[in-house]
Amino acid sequence: MEYLASYHLVDIKHYVFPYKQDVDLTGLIGLTQSHSIVPRSGSVLQQLISDLQQLHAQFSDQGGMVSLLYSTDVFLAKPKPYR
Repeated sequence: MEYLASYHLVDIKHYVFPYKQDVDLTGLIGLTQSHSIVPRSGSVLQQLISDLQQLHAQFSDQGGMVSLLYSTDVFLAKPKPYR
């Protein structure tokens, strides 16, 4: 956390919140398509879906689910009092 230290902040604390989301193939494709950067149609979308299908086949469990692992980092600090 040294990189957060400054002349303006004190008492810096770091918290990590892990999260796991289990999705089936339909959920994986839907979640991916919900991002604005993903094309709505065309060959690029079709290739992306094909790649997702391959990844799902490779990594899904016996129930057809894959786990997406997330981590949110939260940094809290107090402003350094002025002298």
